[in-house]
Amino acid sequence: MQRQIFDDDIPDMRKMGIFQKSNVILAMGKDNYACINNVYRHKNEFKSRARYDEIRKAVLTSDTGLRSDLDKKVEDNIENKEWDLIKITSGQMPCHNEKCPGHSYRALFKKPKPPFLTITNHNQLIQSQLNEADPDFKGGIVSVFPGIIVIDEAHLFDESYLGTVQKQLSLNRLIWISNNALRGNNPVDIRNEVREIKAYFKEIKNNKKYGLNSRHDLKNIKPVLSKIQSKLQQKEKINVENGKLNIDMPYDIQYDATQYDEVLDFLHNILDEKKNISWLAVNDPEAFYYVPKEFYKKLTESINYLARDNKIIFLSGTLTSTDDPRKEIKNEWGIEDFVYKPYKSPFNAQTQTYLYIPQEDFDEPRNKRQHAKKIIKNIVNPICKKASGGMLILCNSLELEGYIKKDINPKELNRKVLVQGEESNEQLTREFKKYIDSILIGSGSFKSGFSVPGKALQSVIISALPFPVQTDPFIRLKVKEFAKKNHLKDDFKISFQLMLKDLEQSMGRLIRSPEDYGIIAIADSRLYSKPYGLRIIAWLKHKKYKILNNLEGLSKFMRTAPQSIKQDENNTDQKYSRDKLEIPIIEESQKFTEKEEQEIIEKSSDSIKEYEKKARAWQRKYNSSHPQLKMRFKGLKDVTTLKELIKVLGDAAYKIHEDSDDFLTYVLGKDYQKGSYEPDYDLVRNTAGEVKISHLKK
Repeated sequence: MQRQIFDDDIPDMRKMGIFQKSNVILAMGKDNYACINNVYRHKNEFKSRARYDEIRKAVLTSDTGLRSDLDKKVEDNIENKEWDLIKITSGQMPCHNEKCPGHSYRALFKKPKPPFLTITNHNQLIQSQLNEADPDFKGGIVSVFPGIIVIDEAHLFDESYLGTVQKQLSLNRLIWISNNALRGNNPVDIRNEVREIKAYFKEIKNNKKYGLNSRHDLKNIKPVLSKIQSKLQQKEKINVENGKLNIDMPYDIQYDATQYDEVLDFLHNILDEKKNISWLAVNDPEAFYYVPKEFYKKLTESINYLARDNKIIFLSGTLTSTDDPRKEIKNEWGIEDFVYKPYKSPFNAQTQTYLYIPQEDFDEPRNKRQHAKKIIKNIVNPICKKASGGMLILCNSLELEGYIKKDINPKELNRKVLVQGEESNEQLTREFKKYIDSILIGSGSFKSGFSVPGKALQSVIISALPFPVQTDPFIRLKVKEFAKKNHLKDDFKISFQLMLKDLEQSMGRLIRSPEDYGIIAIADSRLYSKPYGLRIIAWLKHKKYKILNNLEGLSKFMRTAPQSIKQDENNTDQKYSRDKLEIPIIEESQKFTEKEEQEIIEKSSDSIKEYEKKARAWQRKYNSSHPQLKMRFKGLKDVTTLKELIKVLGDAAYKIHEDSDDFLTYVLGKDYQKGSYEPDYDLVRNTAGEVKISHLKK
């Protein structure tokens, strides 16, 4: 979605005159950028010298180092194996090579004056906020004090928060500990326990009986982890001699006892069921995870932290699913003061969508092998004959995705078949748009934020009702938390709400513009056989969908839809007008009487004078110590407001390479919020180097 905004939406905004020359940065995760030093380092690992030269040249001539940019510069797209050789890896420090496009571009994320617009993702925003709130960190990846933060796809924000704050112990690290625990003066053998864990991971992975999140309960493996914990604790042979504490550790880990202690600390937390929830994952990397049970309390704290200095706008087509959206937001997000603004959809569900829900044959979606065969035979094949545009098949499990991939016949359908995981999501999206009759088999990330207007996407197949996996520990926490806040004793009601949000997101992939039309097929006959099915049907009808249980009218619909849409546009009186755009007032200004206003002005004037005295006293001391680089307050005599004072003092500090935030905090105290001062463009351009020296701290 970031690339879509950067490549498509930003150019459109420039054409509309919303902004022109302002700088826009695409801030993606590290592994989306190439490092030239990594190219040099793996020179001999490319399939040929010619291929190495081609990729090296592409990297050196790139402005960003983004994989998508490099793909445009090479004859054949960069393969995953090649990208693994050249990408910036997790934990890799900047290479400081001035010709490295990846590190040079990423350095722009946090310049003294942040970019006008930064297009980032949930995880980087969350991590940046956590870093800013932690006194041990020097700052975030991107600025969290831009003034306005727009969080799109907000219904996924808690999942993103989970991915950022969760603690991890990889299986490989546990194996490393096992090997080292056999050494030293007090050897401990945990190889049997590790073998048992590896076998358990393998069993789950081979069966593929897991959902897309692949979070598994630790119930069956906790006794084994407890054994490992006990044995490793015994490894620490403690002797008290001459008042000193000596810990006997293996030779290989004496140099880094911190890592050894971290593993024991992790095992303690993962086994602490009172404070934390924990799980294992069989995806890459194979690992154990935990988060505190107060997860949603911490999420609320992070949102409130961001809201202190910013206006935050949460956007989502599926933010709520109940009749009381304000209560739902309050309970789920834990926020009190907010403005809720719903907007009507500009699309016509009946004119633009053929909604097909078969009454029979799809009652057992849990039998993935048979379910896949029925989807291909009864839905995919007949739709391909009647709708010539692209098809998106959304799967609820990796197992089902595998069966559909295996059973679908590209030659028989005469269509290109793309499968998530075989290439990067960006590359799959580009190919899907290019081959407008292709079939994309995907899940997770393609359910939300994936936007392909026009003929390239004319049919969306939803493999089953996307109920959350009840055995998922995080889902259990979410359901229990929301049920408690909503005063519900029936957990199913919360699971049902989560399913409706996911279903609406999946259905929303089809219609992306007023001209789009096509078919949505939900391969789940339980809508007609289960008690909750009637509620789903009523929900769909409330959204103006017409439900059909056969494909007999699809050919006619595909022929007549364009004309129906055009006619619908001519008849509607809801034409777009900027004047009619309703933007809610986030914060109303407080009104004062003339007497109150005068008192405020006088009080503000007195405060400014006191701050001027404090600033000039510091200036005299500084100039006495630094005669070659004197501080000057340009325009101080004309200052009448606190905002003007911050500008004058901040500029003065910036010009002498002083930390402006530290200086302003010193002078103004509580009247200054960190991050409020920003040097203007001319000042940044005319000041040599970055502000690194802090005379205040000396």
